[in-house]
Amino acid sequence: MSQPCQLKVIDSETRNAIPFAMVKISGPDNSREQKFLADSFGNLKINTAGKSILRAEALGYKRITDTVFPGIIREIFMEPDHVELGAIVVTGHIVPQSADKSIYRINVIDQSIIEKKAANTLADALRGELAFNSQSDGALGDFIRIQGLTGEHIKLLVDGLPVTGRVGGIIDLGQINSGNIEQIEVVEGPMSVVYGSNAMAGVINIITKTPDPSSVYAQLQAYYETVGIYNISGAASTSFRNQSISLNIGRNFNNGWSPDKNSRSKYYKPKEQYTGDFTYKYQAKKISFSAQSNIMREQLRDLDDVHTSFVNVTNDSAYITYLASDYYYFTTRSNSQTSFIYKPNNRSALQIQAGYSYYNKSKKCMLKDLVTLHENLASNASLSDTSIFHMIPLRAVYSNIFNNKYEIQSGIDYNYEQSQGERTGGEQNITDAALFSTFIYKPYRNFSIQPGLRVIYNSDFEAPLVYSMNVQYNIGRFNLRASYGKGFRAPSLKELYMEFVDNNHHIFGNEDLKAETGVNISFSAGASFNPGSVRLIPSFSLFQNTIYNAIQLALDPDRAGWGYYFNISESKFKTVGTRVELKTYLGDYLWVNSGINILGKTSLIQTNEFKYSEDIVLQISYSIPQIKLESSVQYKHNGKYYDYAGTFDSDFKLNGVQEQFIEGYNLLDISLTRRFFDNKCTLSAGIKNIFDVTTIDSSGLLNAHSGGDFTLAGYGRSFFVKLIYRFHKDEK
Repeated sequence: MSQPCQLKVIDSETRNAIPFAMVKISGPDNSREQKFLADSFGNLKINTAGKSILRAEALGYKRITDTVFPGIIREIFMEPDHVELGAIVVTGHIVPQSADKSIYRINVIDQSIIEKKAANTLADALRGELAFNSQSDGALGDFIRIQGLTGEHIKLLVDGLPVTGRVGGIIDLGQINSGNIEQIEVVEGPMSVVYGSNAMAGVINIITKTPDPSSVYAQLQAYYETVGIYNISGAASTSFRNQSISLNIGRNFNNGWSPDKNSRSKYYKPKEQYTGDFTYKYQAKKISFSAQSNIMREQLRDLDDVHTSFVNVTNDSAYITYLASDYYYFTTRSNSQTSFIYKPNNRSALQIQAGYSYYNKSKKCMLKDLVTLHENLASNASLSDTSIFHMIPLRAVYSNIFNNKYEIQSGIDYNYEQSQGERTGGEQNITDAALFSTFIYKPYRNFSIQPGLRVIYNSDFEAPLVYSMNVQYNIGRFNLRASYGKGFRAPSLKELYMEFVDNNHHIFGNEDLKAETGVNISFSAGASFNPGSVRLIPSFSLFQNTIYNAIQLALDPDRAGWGYYFNISESKFKTVGTRVELKTYLGDYLWVNSGINILGKTSLIQTNEFKYSEDIVLQISYSIPQIKLESSVQYKHNGKYYDYAGTFDSDFKLNGVQEQFIEGYNLLDISLTRRFFDNKCTLSAGIKNIFDVTTIDSSGLLNAHSGGDFTLAGYGRSFFVKLIYRFHKDEK
């Protein structure tokens, strides 16, 4: 008589579930084979009448063979196969699939990379990667460039829905906590058909964690860095039947940094953050539902230099006091969303998503008496203000596969954004709605072609048809991709109306801006070779972006940090580039990633003259499984970076274009990670910024993000330690 066995498929290193693992059960003589698929929590039940042979396999893990008996309850541990290619991705797809099978070129930054970097924020996780050029601003925060484009050209998503809250055209990636990130999926190139405005240079999709399959799971994490960073966070989750809930909370504190330790004014502003994430998920055979919400509350202090003032006490005497004008910024960022997925079979799926994104930034100017330490709100009301942004995104996508040769994905997209505040001229709003569809045709097993079309309605700007064409061709060990895509981007509310003022910036919006359109052409080739125990994965890519009516920030050469937005209507703005990368896996223990990225940009007027810069990356990871020790080296050479800015006069009239540049510099981080107590405890320690780079020379006073003839590159050399403790109580 057969009895059910209850099994869980578990990662032997992280103790996380392995969803959708394939398990095959057969008799002792390999007869009567049955196939079972684990659910999203790694759980499955099988019926067996006696001793049976179990074979389990999952993408990214070594195959195992084991023995099971009727009525047992046990965990099946699978060891990660670090030389197997193909992370599972979801960006641009409803049905998860291997990255090397996707028609899009998707780079994945998974938990192992985030852990090696001891990353606390999204900015930490992306910094040092070959695909990105990173930059920091002491007040505006951390941002990146993809293919020479930044800010509004990069779509930032959380589980497929957009995030609002850009200041100076950028979203501060230092405000996105890494504690609840499962992996980061980056698509470079045209994704405007699928994701609409802001996706002209690429998409960054943050995939959040799925609660641990154990009945009770808890995690505590502490981080310290010698430059004055103190972070602590905790997480807990539980699952029951087909449901799970999880909660993450944390506090991050940064004491700020300046080369003069005695200066009140800091290059990197002191800040304190509180974060919280809540997730509920329901998973059945054909239906899944999730609801999640996260919130971040930040206080940033922009302390002023000391000023001397004479204050009369009586008619006969006076005393000297020291005054400072300090700005306090209070930011609240929250994102909430629900997702419903219906999969009637393995070939079709319907996903409906709805969300609400809220961003509130208030500024207060306080006059502080440094003798009595009394503070008073500045009497000039224009020095204090509040800006509020709301975004409501709705998205529904249907996907269906026909006869393994045809796949269609169609959907509707709706985004409503509203701003409130004196700095945006009162209440402003903009609506963007679209119908889109992509169609994949596979005339041969190894060849796919995907045309796509997006029809857009924008409440403020006339939008053209947006279209794309993607092609993928596999030739043995080689994988070739090519894409052509047109994009459209309406000016953001901040570019149109915002006036951003602090001690270092005075940036104006422009209500007369026109919408941008752009074209991206890209080609990439990848391969995989296995000479002996070595696996080599080389890749090569080319791209070109052409932006029409490009929106740029013009600067005042006589007033550092002053700027306003304008269109380049007379010419086209172009970026071109190429990248060569090689990933090497030696056995299960050594991983080396090396590559070079070359980027060219035109000036705002001379569209056929390019200035080039190069980035070089070397990443090495070596593990010693016997003692559960892993070492990591992260090196990046950031080449001399060229940029261009229009200039304007006192009447806000454009009067020329000037070249600016940032000198090249090198960053090097080294870390060691050791696991203890049956992998429940992880201790990481290391050195960041070994070359002690802090500021880099840049041309003149044209850099709006630094307000001087230098650009920030880091806090200097620092030492860090990170401790994680995980607690599991398995359900019986």
